[in-house]
Amino acid sequence: MKTLQIYIFTALISFLAMTTQVFSQDKIYDTDRLLNNETVHEVLIYPNPSLSDKFNVKSEDLIVSVEVLNVIGQRVAKVVNTTGVPYNMFVNIPDCEAGIYMVRITFADKKKIIKKIMVK
Repeated sequence: MKTLQIYIFTALISFLAMTTQVFSQDKIYDTDRLLNNETVHEVLIYPNPSLSDKFNVKSEDLIVSVEVLNVIGQRVAKVVNTTGVPYNMFVNIPDCEAGIYMVRITFADKKKIIKKIMVK
């Protein structure tokens, strides 16, 4: 029985060594980026789900633009940050239907994050 436990433990350690993502609560970090001291941007989209066609995107990093894409990848809205204020961007999706949309956030360092939002 001890041999089986050691084998399972060794297999688990080998599997964990191959993974490149670290899970922390509801966040996923790529360990390659963390090891290379790359910036990991955090974004909050609220309210989510949205009861209207308006929502906010919040980050401590400078957001250059926010694009809203429908489920087939068509851009339905784009907001460009002209103020230089990184903390909060207001987004309005004109004539949107209820559903799930992807929000592509571009930062000043050219990195992008894609989040989902539900519009009711």
